[in-house]
Amino acid sequence: MIQAIAFDLDDTLWHVHPVIVRAEIRLDQWLKMQVPELQYSVRDMGQFREALLAEAPDLRHRLTEFRRRVIEASMLASDINPKNAQAHSIAAME
Repeated sequence: MIQAIAFDLDDTLWHVHPVIVRAEIRLDQWLKMQVPELQYSVRDMGQFREALLAEAPDLRHRLTEFRRRVIEASMLASDINPKNAQAHSIAAME
């Protein structure tokens, strides 16, 4: 008896790369309008990923929170007030 069927959606049944690219373009546009003082583009934010994973390895399996914290880290590095950085990163993920 089959008890479970699992599928790997990432480029097996669904080509996810174009969706991610579009989402990152929209996020970059949103950030430029909402947080003009941000000094990093979405493409530049990759530099914060490894440091964040070293600091909080449990985020590896919590992608939404991981992405939000990468955005927040880029804002903090841009000298944006921590409360504003948190609020903007939450809004960015929404």
